[in-house]
Amino acid sequence: MNEKRRRTRVEFSTQVIISVEGSEIATQANSKDLSLNGLFVESDEVLDLGTICHVKIILPGGVDEISLDMDGVVTRHAPGGFGIIFEGMDPDSFAHLKNIAMYNAEDPDAIEEEILNIPLR
Repeated sequence: MNEKRRRTRVEFSTQVIISVEGSEIATQANSKDLSLNGLFVESDEVLDLGTICHVKIILPGGVDEISLDMDGVVTRHAPGGFGIIFEGMDPDSFAHLKNIAMYNAEDPDAIEEEILNIPLR
């Protein structure tokens, strides 16, 4: 299989809530891995390719719930779940995502390089 990913993936398992048009679809889902560009969601529910969705990643361990909020599109199916590419997020969510990726990466410098090469929209 040809590898099309351009971002470093890191293993990161946490609760994910997927919403489509304001309705929560996958509430018992977990992330398997993520990158600055997207994530793989482990879920029994699978959304159609091209589905526009809202992703809420719940960060564990804090006194107050911290979550990352991003808009995305379902781009692939695989056994046990589906992949989502991020289409947009607020600056705070990006900062948390960057920190998660760098903390969990084998090569944090690669993540930093990817950040420097993100095209501006």
